[in-house]
Amino acid sequence: MRGVSIKRFLIAMPFAIVLPMLGNSKGHLMSKRGNDANNVFRPSDSPLTEYEKEQIALRKNLERLKAERLARETAMTND
Repeated sequence: MRGVSIKRFLIAMPFAIVLPMLGNSKGHLMSKRGNDANNVFRPSDSPLTEYEKEQIALRKNLERLKAERLARETAMTND
């Protein structure tokens, strides 16, 4: 860093100051609110509700119908 003013260094490399301050003193990188927000998308061990079971069955049925439709369309184009 000889010959380079600190102001020019800070403008060229602003991340050099931010990197050491990423984590707090406890070693946690995320706040409790951020951690809770990420936990929303983790699978839970609780049993499925009736609504969730219906949605899974509906999705499977739609995928089956789509596969049948695509098979019919490809069969028609091959004829």
